[in-house]
Amino acid sequence: MLQGSARFFRDSRGGRRNLSILWLFLARVWGWLRAAWRALTAASGPLALATWSSIVQDVARTRLAAPVCDARPCVLRGERRVAIVTGGNTGIGFETVRGLWLAGYHVVLGCRSEARGEAARARLLSGPENGKELADRGSLTVMPLDLSRLDAVVDFATLFRKHWNGLHILVLNAGIMSPGCYEETADGYEAHLGVNHLAQYLLVRLLEDLLRQSQGRVILVSSILALLANELRWHGAQWSKRGQWPFLAYGWSKAYNYICALELQRRGLDALCVHPGEVHTEVVRRLPSWLQRAYDFVASWMLRTPAEGAATVLWACFAEVSVSPEACHQGSKAIPGARSPYRSDMVLLKSAERQALIADAGRRLLQMPSWMRAPSTGQQLWSLSEHAVQPYLSRTPRSQSDALNNCRHSA
Repeated sequence: MLQGSARFFRDSRGGRRNLSILWLFLARVWGWLRAAWRALTAASGPLALATWSSIVQDVARTRLAAPVCDARPCVLRGERRVAIVTGGNTGIGFETVRGLWLAGYHVVLGCRSEARGEAARARLLSGPENGKELADRGSLTVMPLDLSRLDAVVDFATLFRKHWNGLHILVLNAGIMSPGCYEETADGYEAHLGVNHLAQYLLVRLLEDLLRQSQGRVILVSSILALLANELRWHGAQWSKRGQWPFLAYGWSKAYNYICALELQRRGLDALCVHPGEVHTEVVRRLPSWLQRAYDFVASWMLRTPAEGAATVLWACFAEVSVSPEACHQGSKAIPGARSPYRSDMVLLKSAERQALIADAGRRLLQMPSWMRAPSTGQQLWSLSEHAVQPYLSRTPRSQSDALNNCRHSA
């Protein structure tokens, strides 16, 4: 009898233990299901249904709503304006340079390869646009700018200041996309973070005073893939050297571009962020050759041309901004001192519109998730970025006499 009682108590304890394990397992499964549901229903993120719905719709509109910018020659009244276009030797940057140059701007092409930059400059000068109106154009200047090295950004800013004392448009177009493998910049940052955000943030900070005194504008070229980012964890993988899946890192960097544009607005600088659409460019040049060939095949009939992508960037360069409550009610009437050389195409952007991601040459304004628009998010990103580039904000650049001698202008 005593042995039977002992066996009963042992079996009871084992049953309770097994039941506890079962409840723990079910609780864990329930937690996984809740996390999956939150990820699927989130406003953004790599698993969010809203993210992929927006991406699919954007791809579907690629050919159906491709914008066009009429880059006809037009001389700006008064003093010639100065513009910088990073990555101006190819793709969207090249077409943006063409549009600004035809509008009478002195355009600086910031290129990692000076040889490719000079080749792009030669193509523009020998293009079919050149005729009797050539004297009305601006000038084209090539300067070295390697965004993978923060000290090279400092050198570029110093070299620019030796030639010009004002800056009216800064187009931050250059970027990389390396979805296949993890890479780091020369400064030890994940490549997408370093090139697509930190280097461009540093360039804005170094030229900020020129932009303010010239009432200039910053255009940041982002992407619909910014929706791959979910709410920021400021000490998470995106700021560590170990990094994360590179394709997601690209999405994070594009989200940083958008957040940075809004924070620049809050700090009193004219800034806009654009999404040029799905464009056939050289952004995939870091992929394996077979993937590049597949991309070129699909792009030839599905994606936009660089000129169509640049139409949105140029629209943002020339769009007017409402500067007072009265101006917000003037409809399409242009405010005095218009920037745009295309008098019939001017548009007044209200405050709410400036906080959108601009697409399709202003015909579509994408409302990004509320966490991206939150002032606290912008302040945190600004603080982290400032801390990352602080050693370069006060650094004395290297001597650039050779670079000055190699810098050439077109009349």
